[in-house]
Amino acid sequence: MPSAESACPISKSVVLVPCSKANLRSPARVWTKNALYQACYAKLLLKDDVPQASVDDPGLRKDLLAASGQALAAVSDYEQWMRRELLPRSTRSPAWTPQQIDFYQSVHEQLPEYTVDEMLRIARKSAPSWRRCRRSPGRSTRRVISAGCGSS
Repeated sequence: MPSAESACPISKSVVLVPCSKANLRSPARVWTKNALYQACYAKLLLKDDVPQASVDDPGLRKDLLAASGQALAAVSDYEQWMRRELLPRSTRSPAWTPQQIDFYQSVHEQLPEYTVDEMLRIARKSAPSWRRCRRSPGRSTRRVISAGCGSS
């Protein structure tokens, strides 16, 4: 039987919040706004979906709910910090140089065979199929919009 710690990686993620506060200096405004949206979705997940998770072991369920409560508090605190402190200093340009993109793809994504030009060629080729994939907002999207996640 897995331990509560190994079964609840949520509790480990709470440690990342102070690290990210210390490391984020002046990101692009659009990136910070995206992070605010993600925080809103994370809070919805932790409040609405995690408590409804099907967990057969009562002890494990208790640990999961406790960890999600800690994570919810951490996400809420982080969201407020981003609004109050990070968003005002989010002044960097969101544009990346081709050299930054090549480095990121090679080192972080481990895709050294894809240059900027190759990625643009693939994007242009696949753009028509992506446009066909659009769909109308579903129930969860409407719930998020009505919950105020779209406001900043």
